[in-house]
Amino acid sequence: KSENANMGHSGPGKISHHHKTVLQGAMGIVMVFAVDDQQSFLNIRTWLQNIEDNAQDNVDMIVLANKCDIPFEDRQVSKDDIVNFSEENNIMVFETSTKANKRHRRGF
Repeated sequence: KSENANMGHSGPGKISHHHKTVLQGAMGIVMVFAVDDQQSFLNIRTWLQNIEDNAQDNVDMIVLANKCDIPFEDRQVSKDDIVNFSEENNIMVFETSTKANKRHRRGF
């Protein structure tokens, strides 16, 4: 049986006991941020720390950078930021757009 766990928005703050339990049993984790929201990108680092502190060592993770369809000038997170984050954290990041139905399945 597969369970989906909605960890909510990747906002800062203490992680609840429920979320710790979910992380401890997770086999895979997908984190999402919006390229037009710098704070959502920065919050991914908080989630990575929570995952490192609470999940199994071998948990699979990917990050989806959503809203890649927006105009370049509306982006708050550059492609270089995404590449650097991916390399620094050794985690795959896929640029996606659920609105434009672009590459969101690629991450799965």
